Parts: sequence; structure tokens; C-alpha cells
Amino acid sequence: ADLQRSAALRQAFRAGGSTPSSAAMRFAAWVAWLGALGDGLVPPVARRGGYSGVRRSEVVMRDYPKPNVEDTENYRAATKLSSRFTTELRVTSPEQKKKVAIIGGGLAGLAAAKYLADAGHEPVVYEAR
Repeated sequence: ADLQRSAALRQAFRAGGSTPSSAAMRFAAWVAWLGALGDGLVPPVARRGGYSGVRRSEVVMRDYPKPNVEDTENYRAATKLSSRFTTELRVTSPEQKKKVAIIGGGLAGLAAAKYLADAGHEPVVYEAR
């Protein structure tokens, strides 16, 4: 079954005009394995390894309701502070405009760049990778 599945995957990739990479083949095999979990099959790695006692995995997904964060005092205070960048703290003359270097393109660096751009400054984000 694994040989038929991998041959079908290769044929599908070739029909699309490209050859599959090993990473794409591993991903496709993983997706096929996830689909086989509902059938009670054991994973391919466990079958090749020869060990016994493999439990059937079960994927459970639940959709939880969105928490009501918009109705909290912290959310209202943060919204008020961030809206000040586009109104009160906005650059009014070209002499006030600054070019700001931000080291690190993570969440905090990108958020800082967004707020500086909203205020009318020119942020430059530097990232090592």
C-alpha cells in the first residue's frame, strides 16, 4: 500500500509539471498517514521499525468560542493608547520626522515599526537572518 501511495504521489507531482522534493514527499506521506489514522492503521515508521504495541492515535479538534476580550478595561486602555499615535502624537512638520532603526524583526520590533509609521516616522527594521 505504501509503494502504491508513493507511486501515485510521484505521478501526481509529475502531472503538475514538477518533480517532488524529498520534503514534499515526506509531507505528502505524513498527510496520507493522518488520513489513515481513522482506519485504525499504524504509522508507516512503526510498521518498518518492527516494534509492537503501537496505539492508534486519535486527532481531536474542538472549536472554542472566542473570548470576549473587547469588553475588558485593559483592551479599551490599549486601544486608546494606540490610537494616540495617529492623532495626538502624529508628526506635524518635516523637522519632527525621524528615521528610526529597529533591531529585530520579531513581534515587538514589527509592532514598534507599525506604531512609528502610524506616527509619521520612518522605521527601518534590521533582522539577522
